[in-house]
Amino acid sequence: MNIPMAVIPILVPLPDGGVIQEGERLEIAFALDDGSPIEASLDTGSAGIQLLASLVPASTLAAIGKTETLATQLFPASGIQATGYLANASFTLGDATTSSLIPIVVFDQFSCVSSVCADAGPLAPYVFDGLPALIGLGMRNDPAVGLGNPIVQLPGQPSFIVEAPNFGGDAGILRIAPTPEELAAYQTLQLPADGTLPALNNGASAWNDMDVPACVDDLTSMTDYCAGAVLDTGTSFVEVAWTGQTTDEELAPRSSVSVSVGPTANPIGQFNVTVGSPPQFGLDLFVIAPPAQGIGQLLVLGMPVFFRYNVLFDQAKGQIGLLAH
Repeated sequence: MNIPMAVIPILVPLPDGGVIQEGERLEIAFALDDGSPIEASLDTGSAGIQLLASLVPASTLAAIGKTETLATQLFPASGIQATGYLANASFTLGDATTSSLIPIVVFDQFSCVSSVCADAGPLAPYVFDGLPALIGLGMRNDPAVGLGNPIVQLPGQPSFIVEAPNFGGDAGILRIAPTPEELAAYQTLQLPADGTLPALNNGASAWNDMDVPACVDDLTSMTDYCAGAVLDTGTSFVEVAWTGQTTDEELAPRSSVSVSVGPTANPIGQFNVTVGSPPQFGLDLFVIAPPAQGIGQLLVLGMPVFFRYNVLFDQAKGQIGLLAH
């Protein structure tokens, strides 16, 4: 089953009320209980479905099973904090539907909590790049409310492939339940199990998809950044969160960079790039940043990887795979 994907701009609000485009993300459509299509930002760096109440069809909100459980989420890129509630709904993608209700989050209140955004004007449109929903396909199940990758909760716990276009393209494919023939050329990697997180209601296990071995090597300065990584369509560049770094710093134009995914001695993917002048989101922008509190060193391998590789996610087996375009 092939689901069309579109490449959409990331829009970030400015304090003066304007917006700035900071790269691109992927968009797909799905449906909940009532069958009305919902456009969503596809995010392999998070897990679970999140909706913006003001932007989804009223019939959808009326159909889903609202609970009394509250939900709060901070979106650092836009400086917006969203609050809402947990709900339950069936999930449909293409011609497949979950056999039971799955947890989702609905946000209905928003506030500006940093200088990145401005309180004036509606904030909701900037949370998911102007779309009414985010569909998180990561393999880290939420331990508190049971949120998780909705695709693995479809019948058969199918794997899927994110086939983004080459850089500059405007359309791709989300391939659900690929055949053995389609998978034959992929180089795969086994993820470590995460025993601290519960299985989903259908038994799908959690895996530590933030511990993919990877390296970002600055060949110009002879600095190697090797750490656990996450393959994240929700990030439009490559971010190196590194101990000792106190501010965000871009690798300079004309820097020669090598990116590898997998064990150093036997990577499943590797590419070299020379940073342009200026660097471009999705192509050659590398940011060295302070580590996030509670996470530590991490390589966030964003759209520059997906614009070069088809990426396989198999939560039933706990594997990822790469195939160069």
